[in-house]
Amino acid sequence: MAGYTWRGDKPPAKRQPTPHPGKDDKQVSPPHVVPNRIVRYHQFPTDLEMPTTREIELIKMLALGMSNAQIAGKMFITEDTVKSHIRRITIKLQAQSLGRAGIVGRCFRYGIITPDSVWPEGGINHGTRP
Repeated sequence: MAGYTWRGDKPPAKRQPTPHPGKDDKQVSPPHVVPNRIVRYHQFPTDLEMPTTREIELIKMLALGMSNAQIAGKMFITEDTVKSHIRRITIKLQAQSLGRAGIVGRCFRYGIITPDSVWPEGGINHGTRP
C-alpha cells in the first residue's frame, strides 16, 4: 500500500487535468502526474533486502552525482570497495540493468532516501545542491 507525505503546510489546490490524448480525444490526466507538493512513496517490497546504513550513505552520494573516486575519498575507502558496494546494492534492489540512476530512483521510490535527506537545505527545487 502506498503512502503520501505532504511537503508543505497545506495540501495543494485541486489540480487541473493535463492535456493528454485519451479515449475520444477527451482531456485525461495521466496517472503519473502528481501535484508538486506531494511525494509518493511505495511500500518497500518484502522480497528485497534493505540496504545498510553505510550503503544508504553511498546512495545519497550517488544521488548528488559524485564519482566513485569522490565517494571513496569521502567515505575513506578504496574505489574497488565503492564498486563492490554498488554491486551489492544493485543486487539487493534488483536493479542490475538500471545502473546508478536506477539505484537512486528505486531508493527514492521506496522512501529509503528522500529529497530532504539528500539536499537538506531546501530540496532540489530550490537549487541548493551542495
